[in-house]
Amino acid sequence: MRSFLLVLSLFAVWTLGACEDGSSSNNQNNNINNINNINNSNNVNNINNINNINNINNINNINNTNNTNNTNNQNPVYVGTSDVFAPGPLAVQFLEVAAGEPGPPVLVRVWYPQQAGTYAIVIFQHGFLMNSGWYSGMLEHLASHGFVVAAPQMYAADGMPIGKPTAAEEAVTAAEVHTWVTTQLATRLGTTVPFAQRLGYAGHSRGGKVSWLVLDANPALAQAVAGVDPVDGTGGPMGGEARVIDGPFGFPFPSYVLGTGLGSQSSGFNQPCAPTGDNHVEFYGASAAPAWHVVATEYGHNDLLDEDASCGMTCTVCAGGPTPALFLRLVSGHLTAFFRGALQQDAGAFATLSNTGAAPVTITVESR
Repeated sequence: MRSFLLVLSLFAVWTLGACEDGSSSNNQNNNINNINNINNSNNVNNINNINNINNINNINNINNTNNTNNTNNQNPVYVGTSDVFAPGPLAVQFLEVAAGEPGPPVLVRVWYPQQAGTYAIVIFQHGFLMNSGWYSGMLEHLASHGFVVAAPQMYAADGMPIGKPTAAEEAVTAAEVHTWVTTQLATRLGTTVPFAQRLGYAGHSRGGKVSWLVLDANPALAQAVAGVDPVDGTGGPMGGEARVIDGPFGFPFPSYVLGTGLGSQSSGFNQPCAPTGDNHVEFYGASAAPAWHVVATEYGHNDLLDEDASCGMTCTVCAGGPTPALFLRLVSGHLTAFFRGALQQDAGAFATLSNTGAAPVTITVESR
């Protein structure tokens, strides 16, 4: 269009010059000036347009940067930053929810942060013949670092091995507990919100097997799994229970396995509590990356229980280490670091698991 106007203007100049000899030069100059003015105006407009485009681009760039930052900051759950081996900064509340309508299928003990907020969930499965309350030191520690911790009592902890459910039966109940935790628990906690999309399982001894059984049936139920001296037993000489480990698990999430050096040893009057061939070695061997295998070489199967746990012979049948309080600190700290990495999604927390110098007891570590 601009080229057409320029041609038209020049034609007008030539025509005027041919018809009016005395004024042609002046008219030509005026027309040329007009053309220059038009061009100058167009140039100014072009510059302004370029500046406007640049300004729009700059605004878009700023908006894009802000959007990136917002995306990076959109972690929906609390993320801890304090020393994992020390108690966390959050005050902890305790709640017991009895079995039955509208409650869970079994009694569930819950430790949760008092501070209002949204928190990842850890479901803890107790060991054979154990009471989930005997792990209160470890579970309260986890909650103080920003987790809602639910620990079902799968059956009466009366020390009698007869009449107890099989591991497979426990897994069915555990799946029902999972449903209650992810759909109903929030109504009991007020301003503390358990975030069902960030959930991990942990289990001690046979509770480890139960955790793996639940997730082997449905890996979508969790985003992480941890076992504390897990045992894949068959229910004793007459049990005949199937093992959960029959090949690689292939879970699409991190796994952590903590074993003990004394778990595979007899206490002198009892069979080993975590016998060779059915213990942490096999669980780690079947775990897909990322996975960690930590062994506390000087400690035993039940050294993580509360010091004042009223469990009698149930707690003393396994070989034990020199200072159980230090082992409990290791377990509490490592579970905190593992779930901070897997559920709170602070990937840097995983480094603690391989740091043998930071551990309160002697450990060996392998990972993949």
